Amino acid sequence: MGSRSDEVEDAVDEAADAVDEANDDEEDRTEITLPAELTSVAAVVRRRPSGNAWSVAVDLRPTAQKLHVAIGGAPETAGKAKIDATIWLFRLRSSATVRILAGENGGRTATYRNVVNDIADVGRWHGKAVAFDLPRAGAKTPAHDSLVVIVQQGGYGRVLGAAFLGQATYYAQQ
Repeated sequence: MGSRSDEVEDAVDEAADAVDEANDDEEDRTEITLPAELTSVAAVVRRRPSGNAWSVAVDLRPTAQKLHVAIGGAPETAGKAKIDATIWLFRLRSSATVRILAGENGGRTATYRNVVNDIADVGRWHGKAVAFDLPRAGAKTPAHDSLVVIVQQGGYGRVLGAAFLGQATYYAQQ
């Protein structure tokens, strides 16, 4: 019997396959039913992406002293539109246990998973390929065990690309 993460990964793979199949159809909406063992998610409803939907590659390469971030150029399908996107660095902790001081759960402790404990704007992306390095973190960097770099249109718009790096405990923002 597989672990819960294996079940989730299998369900995501099945959903992605169903979305790919649905996108080949001419209908605008498709309902995708996930396996019954995933009780918290009954179904996913997804609109077929418009003809101008596109994404950009984000690559993270760690070394002993720095994290190299490379973001690809916009694809031809992006057209000649002016692109202005924010490059975000998210620091995450795989879990964090906190003591709840007040309210109905006062006096209890709770453990949260995949906690974002720092978000930093590390630059702009305008459609051309760009690469930069993030140095080792200093003592004031929040505790974290993984990083995510996200390229987001207009600062708070559509996510154009993202990459995850686990076991990344020491990278700082520029």
